Amino acid sequence: MSVPVRRGDVVEIEIDDLGHEGDGVAHYRGYVLFVPGAAPGDRVQAEVVRRGSTFGTARLCEVVTSSSERVDPPCDYYGRCGGCRLQHIDYEAELKYKRAWVRETAERIAGASDPVIENAVGSRKPYSYRERSRFAVEPPSPGGRGIIGFRRRASSDLVDIRRCHIQMERNNRALQGVREVFASRGDELDLWAIDEFTLRSSEEDTLVLLVTDSPSVHLRRGAAALLQEVPEVSGVARIDRDGAVHPFAGGNQLCFAQSGHRICSSPSAFTQVNRGAAADLYRQVLCLADPGVGSEVVDLFSGVGALSMLLACRAERVFAVDWNAAAVQDARENARVNGIENITHLCLDAAAGLQQAAGEASGRLTVVMDPPRSGCPDNLLEEIALVGPSRIVYIACGLGTWGRDVGRLRELGWHLLRVIPVDMFPQTSNVEIASLLEYSPERKGDFCR
Repeated sequence: MSVPVRRGDVVEIEIDDLGHEGDGVAHYRGYVLFVPGAAPGDRVQAEVVRRGSTFGTARLCEVVTSSSERVDPPCDYYGRCGGCRLQHIDYEAELKYKRAWVRETAERIAGASDPVIENAVGSRKPYSYRERSRFAVEPPSPGGRGIIGFRRRASSDLVDIRRCHIQMERNNRALQGVREVFASRGDELDLWAIDEFTLRSSEEDTLVLLVTDSPSVHLRRGAAALLQEVPEVSGVARIDRDGAVHPFAGGNQLCFAQSGHRICSSPSAFTQVNRGAAADLYRQVLCLADPGVGSEVVDLFSGVGALSMLLACRAERVFAVDWNAAAVQDARENARVNGIENITHLCLDAAAGLQQAAGEASGRLTVVMDPPRSGCPDNLLEEIALVGPSRIVYIACGLGTWGRDVGRLRELGWHLLRVIPVDMFPQTSNVEIASLLEYSPERKGDFCR
């Protein structure tokens, strides 16, 4: 069909859905338009800013009639900052759309037509939940001031951020303190030389991780100044482009309580960003994995061992596998501190760790895996098929890669039974899921039907 709009056209349209990136979706004379900031049920005027052969993008100009699902975003940066995209949507509606995205991914990408998709488990805190964030830094131009903040959507431009509504308050206080030290002594202490920094907080600690290859003496002095002048900061370290951590000042670990256990994490080790939602996620994973007396579980991509320890409290034995040596060391120490002795920690990539666990296990394993957003490498999926576990519990934060991997597992004979969305990232277009697959040989090969 011919495209019924041109760039610059202003059209009045009804928003009838919410796309996976959080944009309103409208159909104008059969042509799809995505409208950032629009809510399903809105009637809006929007200017076409980009058009393709099958869909285009339009800028919201005016809300003519508001949807019942529309709310006022609390953040002054909303619409400019590229982080949150759903603050204009009522939270119960946000959960409804995220469940719909999961169902669509299961059907369209994974090819699974009959899984049980549970209602999304809402976050205990829709705001003030995020414990880790990375801030970009732009040094002052001559006569200007430096910028600390987040990127605009689809842009390298920075938005200067003073306070982020989804950050836990300790992070916001630390951000304000870091900004003050940068503004007052940044040139003197070489702090503007960094590319970006990460804040990681718990109720007890805040780590500032400076991302730069510069090991300068001035930067070390800057780290000391941050520790001394920002009350929330308990430690400062430098992370180079290869990911190596170089402690600068103060402590070098983040410690917190998680689901009844004491957890400590090194700067480079992965932990969930929303601890309340993580507790709800792990509870759902335990239900799906159903470990019991005599059972053996392999926990792939196990990080600092928060989930491994919960599994070990029910299973006979757990194999915890992660490639990050610092995370594995943390996991061993966390298990020791919490008095858990039935975990074998393996510092290996996931496929090699699964092979070793299968060789040591006395029977069929249950596989629990929480890969990065990029999903599982294909050799891991093949190795899982060879090992033949009793069940697979796949945790994912990337819907597209999860759908791809589940589709491949279905080709190998696995059936997607149940999916539980958990809102780890409120106000954003991301959603965490826990899913259960079991082997069903009669379904092998039905992926393309």
